[in-house]
Order: sequence, then C-alpha cells, then structure tokens
Amino acid sequence: MNKLLHFIGIANRAKKIQKGAFLAEKAIKNGTALLVIAASDTSDNTKDKFASMCKYYEVQYLEAETKESLGLVTGGADNRSVLAITDEGFAKKTAQMILEAQKAEN
Repeated sequence: MNKLLHFIGIANRAKKIQKGAFLAEKAIKNGTALLVIAASDTSDNTKDKFASMCKYYEVQYLEAETKESLGLVTGGADNRSVLAITDEGFAKKTAQMILEAQKAEN
C-alpha cells in the first residue's frame, strides 16, 4: 500500500472522512468538507459534478487512486468514487501528497 492510501486510512480511522458521493456532497454543501477526492476511474459525469460543486463552494478538488483502493482503505468492501476530508491537517497533507505524486508522474 502506498503512503497516500495509508494516510487516507489513518484519516478514516480518525473519523475525518465522509465516504461516498451522498455524504461527500452533504459535507461540501454544509461547509465541513475541506478536500474532495474523486477516484480517477470514476465516471466523467461524477467527476464533472463534484468538480463543479467544489468550485462553487470553494472546496479543493483532486483526483487520485481507484474506486477499489479508496473503498479498501476506508474500511468497506464497497468501491468509493468520492471522499470528503473534513479535518484541516489531514486535508492539507493529503492534498500535498496527491499533488507531489502527480508532479512525479509528469
């Protein structure tokens, strides 16, 4: 397991993540979401919906990992298309790790 997934798992155990599209959308709209992560293999429709919503509500939006891996590290057998991180420290560190990984790929 890579460092990013491990860190997301820690945030999940600390109960600082809203898992799934419904709960992530709710967190965005009520102002508790600080970072939204969409799985890179989720549908373009879902990505566009959350990217637009995050832009409107001024929440950072990034894409990373797969639905399966996000589901596994958040303690479920279900795949997860979208996660919302609700803690400032976890959000900053997770965003930093995602951006560094994306920069290394290019």
